[in-house]
Amino acid sequence: MNPPVFLCIALLLSVPARHPIHVSSAVITFREPARSVGVVLKAFEDDFPPGTDSAAAARYLTERFHLLDGGGRRLPLLLLSSRREGPALILTLESTISIEPRGARVWHGVLLERFGDQVNVVHARYGRRSATLVFTARDGPRALP
Repeated sequence: MNPPVFLCIALLLSVPARHPIHVSSAVITFREPARSVGVVLKAFEDDFPPGTDSAAAARYLTERFHLLDGGGRRLPLLLLSSRREGPALILTLESTISIEPRGARVWHGVLLERFGDQVNVVHARYGRRSATLVFTARDGPRALP
């Protein structure tokens, strides 16, 4: 991913509780030997509706973050952990079901229902490739190149 984008996200997530912009990020890693998919999602804790309640966070993410295979079927993502890091909430998800990254689609709709200026950045890593996708309220699922 473009280093300035990560720097921007890091700076925004380090802003005090009253932040001027609504942003979250997710890194998706397709693990070939393990044939699994991992997701690390970061959002401002004070914006995230379920807060640190793991069961509520898992339900919310099931509705607001989708990883779909080439046929449009959603991958089941299990919430492994949730932790605070300054004003940010770090959520780690995983699926033991493997899909081909090419043709897979992603939708990062976290917080889009709450804030009109919400921007969500997804960085996907697979094989020797990577892709960055940006989501706003107008966007639906987008294919990985």
